[in-house]
Amino acid sequence: MTRPVAPFDTRRDLVALLPRLRRFALTLAGSVEEADELVRTACSMTTGKDWAKDRNSRPEAWLFQLVSSLSAGRKTHSGKEGQSVGNPLIIRGGLVLGISRDEATAFLLVEVEGFSYAEAADILATSTDSIAARLCDARLCFADLRPAPSERRA
Repeated sequence: MTRPVAPFDTRRDLVALLPRLRRFALTLAGSVEEADELVRTACSMTTGKDWAKDRNSRPEAWLFQLVSSLSAGRKTHSGKEGQSVGNPLIIRGGLVLGISRDEATAFLLVEVEGFSYAEAADILATSTDSIAARLCDARLCFADLRPAPSERRA
């Protein structure tokens, strides 16, 4: 059963999605400037999009997929495809975790953004098994982290 898709108000909903799209782009890009350019390009491509034509997808899923495909296209053209960027992902009050790009994107989509494994697989153009493996690897990385002395409880 598919979820009903509410009408997408570009001005309101796109502005609300910008921080989420930027955070996602940061996991894909090699720099803040590159992430901002991915988001700018994706946003410019959404103007004039008739969301009513595509009733089976949520607009935010389409936007995340657009940012992901733009990133993949840039990596292909720059010769960096397949490399793990290892961008830091900031979680919980400034804690910087150095995990691979693949792990960070899967973790962000499923655990932070709330997409299902199938939706995350569609966004990243991969299989659900790959998403599950990436999440497992990310969780193992997080499990290996020791809490800061101030976070320890008696």
